[in-house]
Amino acid sequence: MKKHRIGLFGGSFNPVHTGHLILADFVLDKLALEKMIFIPTFRTPGKDELFFSPEERLDMLNLVVPENPHFEVSDIEIQKKEISYTYFTLEFMKNKYPDSDLYYIIGMDNFLAFNTWYKYETLLKTATFVVLPRNKQFEPSDLNQNFINSGDFIFLDAPIIDINSTEIRNTLSQQHDIKYLVPDKVYEYLKKNRRIS
Repeated sequence: MKKHRIGLFGGSFNPVHTGHLILADFVLDKLALEKMIFIPTFRTPGKDELFFSPEERLDMLNLVVPENPHFEVSDIEIQKKEISYTYFTLEFMKNKYPDSDLYYIIGMDNFLAFNTWYKYETLLKTATFVVLPRNKQFEPSDLNQNFINSGDFIFLDAPIIDINSTEIRNTLSQQHDIKYLVPDKVYEYLKKNRRIS
């Protein structure tokens, strides 16, 4: 029996921006996935307090993700109200979709630090990891040679979108406009909730 193919896109989405949606659609198409599930974290290991609350980040995702019929949002990590470890999320998703192959999106920076992830060896038995480039280009010598030929990672030459959540938060803090960095519905949400003056 042919297995279903499901993409998982975890992150803080602090806030969700146009680049997230472009990359998710790129991976969906490139790997012929049936759907992509966005999974916002409650709190990411090793990161400081988030600029937007879990509820705000979930609200913004729920405004824009349903516009693509192949996109979904899962609040599994936010509902737990604790630090989000990928191990537990993948365990949950594997139980929910037992007859599916799971493809989990990460950036190149996360790939380079993958052996520091909680129970990383078990993660490799649960999903295939899809590695996307960040702004910096890495040389082959930078890559974790223990993983690169393991078959557990797919490296995609995805478009490099020069938009990131840190830049958006900094722009907001300086009271500058972010209109073309986030989807229209996110922009309107931020204005309505007085996060944009």
